[in-house]
Amino acid sequence: MQGPGELAEYSQLNQEFHKRIFDTCPNHTAVEVTWTLKSQMRKYNTKTILIPFRPERSFAEHTTIAQAIRDRDAAAAEQAMKEYLNNVREAFLQNSSLLF
Repeated sequence: MQGPGELAEYSQLNQEFHKRIFDTCPNHTAVEVTWTLKSQMRKYNTKTILIPFRPERSFAEHTTIAQAIRDRDAAAAEQAMKEYLNNVREAFLQNSSLLF
């Protein structure tokens, strides 16, 4: 992922990916809380794709999550989500001067 158009498209697809997961979640309260947090973080999340190699890592992490969901493997999906969230957290911490 190199150019601005590709990054914008990836960002849009990323939002759709999350929406699809949330749309299937039976816990509507959790979804509402998560959407609220995501909307507050959106200005930072869109900047994370500018961090070198983060788009590629994010894509790989999302692929792992999607595969676990397709396999109906809740434990693998949970583990993949934890790893993804930890990696996002680390990206924020290591690149805070770019993001804030």
